[in-house]
Amino acid sequence: MNDHATLHEVPGRYSRSIRNNAVITMAKTNEWAGKVVALIKGGNSSAAIAQIKVAPSVKDLKALHATMHTSQLSGRWRDVDAAIDDSLALLSAPRLHRSP
Repeated sequence: MNDHATLHEVPGRYSRSIRNNAVITMAKTNEWAGKVVALIKGGNSSAAIAQIKVAPSVKDLKALHATMHTSQLSGRWRDVDAAIDDSLALLSAPRLHRSP
């Protein structure tokens, strides 16, 4: 039995090709949160807030919140913390209507 696997890079994901052409896809680590934290650490909180307002998903916002907490950055920039909380509330809320 040959368990030889080859990794193929797909934009945003890594895929592992296994025997019988089965593909297993693994998500990359959250790069968006790291980039926003770099903006914050660089002192550009207005750009970080703009990025937070257009966050791709709740998962990304939660990853950013966790990264800020572990980096002990929570509470240092109250406007950034408020933007994260507001965006989490907006993205987590149920939609009031369905799109056609």
